[in-house]
Amino acid sequence: MEGERKAECPNCGGPIAWRLGASAAQVCPFCSFTVVRTDRDLSVIGKVADLVPTAAPITVGDHGKIGETGFQVAGRLQLDHGKGPWDEWYVGLDGGRWAWLARAQGHWYLTFPVQTSGLPTWEQMAPGNSGKLTGGGDHEWTAVERGESQMVSAEGELPYPTRPGEQGRYVDLQAAGGGFATIDYGDGTEAPHFYVGQQYEADQITWTEAAMGPRPTEKVAVDKLRCPTCGGPVPIMVPDKTERAACPACNSLLDFSQGALSFLSQLNQQPLTPYIPLGTRGTLLGEEVMCIGFMERATIVEGVTYAWREYLLHADGGYRWILEDSGNFTVVQAANPADVRVDGSGTQYGGKTYRLYSTAFVFVRYVVGEFYWQVNVGDRSDATDYIAPPFVLSEERTAKEVNWSAGKYLPGEEIWKAFSLPGSPPSPTDVAPGQPNPVSLKFPMVFSAVAIALLAAVFFLTQRPVPTEVLFDGPLTMPAIAEQSMVTRGNATATTIATTGAIVSSSGPTVNVSYSPTFTVPEDAATLRVAITSNMGNGWIGIACALVNEGTGTTTEFLLEQDLFHGAGPDVYAAGNSAAVEVGNLTPGQYSLRMDPRWARKASTAGTAPPTANIRVSTYDAAGNANQSCCCVAGFMLILPLPFAFVRRRLFEGRRWRNSNIG
Repeated sequence: MEGERKAECPNCGGPIAWRLGASAAQVCPFCSFTVVRTDRDLSVIGKVADLVPTAAPITVGDHGKIGETGFQVAGRLQLDHGKGPWDEWYVGLDGGRWAWLARAQGHWYLTFPVQTSGLPTWEQMAPGNSGKLTGGGDHEWTAVERGESQMVSAEGELPYPTRPGEQGRYVDLQAAGGGFATIDYGDGTEAPHFYVGQQYEADQITWTEAAMGPRPTEKVAVDKLRCPTCGGPVPIMVPDKTERAACPACNSLLDFSQGALSFLSQLNQQPLTPYIPLGTRGTLLGEEVMCIGFMERATIVEGVTYAWREYLLHADGGYRWILEDSGNFTVVQAANPADVRVDGSGTQYGGKTYRLYSTAFVFVRYVVGEFYWQVNVGDRSDATDYIAPPFVLSEERTAKEVNWSAGKYLPGEEIWKAFSLPGSPPSPTDVAPGQPNPVSLKFPMVFSAVAIALLAAVFFLTQRPVPTEVLFDGPLTMPAIAEQSMVTRGNATATTIATTGAIVSSSGPTVNVSYSPTFTVPEDAATLRVAITSNMGNGWIGIACALVNEGTGTTTEFLLEQDLFHGAGPDVYAAGNSAAVEVGNLTPGQYSLRMDPRWARKASTAGTAPPTANIRVSTYDAAGNANQSCCCVAGFMLILPLPFAFVRRRLFEGRRWRNSNIG
């Protein structure tokens, strides 16, 4: 390679080459001793162990591109973070910069060294803590993982010397928009190193030149991987990412972090049959996926155990999950914690507001298949769920890390179609946290609004307006003597009188018949309204009325009453109290109104003078009022779907929230 500097290994004399000017150390490919470069000479500091086989997708000498920027892989550092070997590649970019390149859960992470000071201590960087960091730009960084590491092995060039077994501490951080950073605290004897960069998707990195031919395949033949306990096949379908597997035959928990299956423990679990068999491929939400793992998790609330099932899916774009609970399904994938904003019981993510639904202490109680982390039965974490149906947002927190995931509710039919599963999905037996409410208020509201608008239009277009015409308006001559009077018996109170009905006869009925002037009932008024207005107090007025057709002599008789008796309170009502009747089926012509009034008043200080009253006869649009009544009834019937839908919607929400433990 042009510009490389060649030398001899101080330990074995083998030829070595320095390709990157930033390199300070190199592992000799012949003797595996670490060679350190100084200003004057080369020295060795110890031999590294052989690399652990991890089916790494790239190797030293490869060339690639990130966007338009080219890079070359100069070295590889292998660490153990307590979860099995972890590979990081030392790369040189066009223009002379160097960086670390790593891959996890289907994503690539490229980070550059940043000269800074004043970083928080390792103890201060608890998972979930967030804030700005010197050298981290304007980003708000969130600590997502805090752990310890041990140097396992290395190859090629390195930016600094490393020693076998060297211990260190680290914190991984994320920022909005895919920002990623690592603080390397080392063993605490030196100031921490800060590396800041970005997360990239798999399709954002292209490989332009392979140093050693084809990469290791991501498909391992099933018959070559067998359980060391029972000898049964254990299908490892994603060998470069799988760390743990559970034998489906004997329930042995197996380690695969070093490229071979080794026994860890015997799982005490009853066999479960997953709806989606391991190894099943499908197209879910437009993405090619494969089911590689299955687990059951649970929580205990007030002594009752609630369990659900989770399916691990592998895709080119990373891992996905399907959660199944009571026949309800939710598709979930990882969310960047830095993109989540928690504010009390509400959370903002992806432009949506989520409401706090539940908090729980959850644990694993069944596993089978393969997983990208060191899963085990009994693993525990604190989980918090937020909902904005059909979307859900969840946080899982342990002492070492915090993870967020975002999901969307999907009907079981879509899951069955995606994986071409036989039969039908299970029928839901309860309401899921993210299940959309099937009762929408939109349609009833729109329906009612449109129907009432049409009804109003029909009413105004079809009504026959008949203006009210006063045919007669004049005083009513009242008898001088009351028909009946109410008197007090002994010391009885007004309430007692009203209750007992203490009415006594006076001198008998009187006749005081009078007639109104003749008036004309027009052609378009078959109904008249006859109304009385009086200053009657606590009493009663009754008028035997008759509309007399002057042309035919026929009469239409009716009774007009104004009943104002009451048991307590003032004796005299304010003037203007009225009552009315409607008289229909009249033929047009000349009419007069015959009136024979009577009255009675409760005995009181109001005296015995007759009340004054007035009679008015006017036209009345009976058809129009009947039309109005019909329209009111029809309008009421049309808005009934809205409150009915509202009640149904509230009942569904009640079923959803009865499973929440948030008050």
